[in-house]
Amino acid sequence: MLDLSPRFPRSPSSPRILLGLRAWDERIYEGVKRFGSDHGWVLDCRTRHAGWSRGLSSWNGGGAIIDFDLELLNGGFRNSSSLSALPCVNLRSERKRVGIPVVGADLWRVGQLAAEHLLSKGYTSLAALGGAKGVGFEELFSGFREAGTNSGVQVREVSLQNLPGLAERLGGPLGLLAPDDLTALAAMQVCRENDLIVPDQVGVLGVGDRAAFCEFAETPVSSIDCGAESIGYKAAERLHTLMSGEAGELQVKMAPQGISERSSTQLDHGGFRGLDRFSCNRSSISERAAC
Repeated sequence: MLDLSPRFPRSPSSPRILLGLRAWDERIYEGVKRFGSDHGWVLDCRTRHAGWSRGLSSWNGGGAIIDFDLELLNGGFRNSSSLSALPCVNLRSERKRVGIPVVGADLWRVGQLAAEHLLSKGYTSLAALGGAKGVGFEELFSGFREAGTNSGVQVREVSLQNLPGLAERLGGPLGLLAPDDLTALAAMQVCRENDLIVPDQVGVLGVGDRAAFCEFAETPVSSIDCGAESIGYKAAERLHTLMSGEAGELQVKMAPQGISERSSTQLDHGGFRGLDRFSCNRSSISERAAC
């Protein structure tokens, strides 16, 4: 029988850790859980539910791993004098706060890998979907633009509204980077509504590799795997260091783990190509090694 019990049994004195994910990702949870099970942690996942901030003023915990702005906690424990110095690790680089460590994907490298992939598939123009401005997007676009420019390709920033016009104006196949998988799906919807063929006229690449979004789209979406479980584990490891009284690094950037290539970037150079809805070919060993 499979033993699912933690390596260190929990007790009333076990560290209670708040896992505050604005957008719940089971892979982050698995990474935190994997580390926490070796240290007897109790995970408080209340932020998945409405009204989660109630009761935080009297919350007695050892630390927090969050992916939202700390202002959201001002009505809870962050303004409590007894808990104002609670060890905390942030998962979102665009929401940096002085003194609070950040653990997340190396978005500059993600952008670079995205450009390399789209160019390798034969796309002659590159564009990134803007809109969500901030440090995170700027890092992503910077890596994307540098890799494209170094290959002699002009790289543009485009909105969903202006995407059809840009694709028509460029003529050749356009490789499009979306900052996340949901935005990639929105881009593909815009393409369908404007009779733009994915992937032959527009190749769409997402970020995050959320299988539920990517694999069951009308045209399955290629996406960069940022290593969410590894990020969760590293964040937990970093929080444990803080809870032990050690300073450690203020920023940890995790390299992307590769690309799950699906139909949305499989540019057809020879005419009609059948689509395998459930295909999911990982990037080549050399491509992943470049991370």
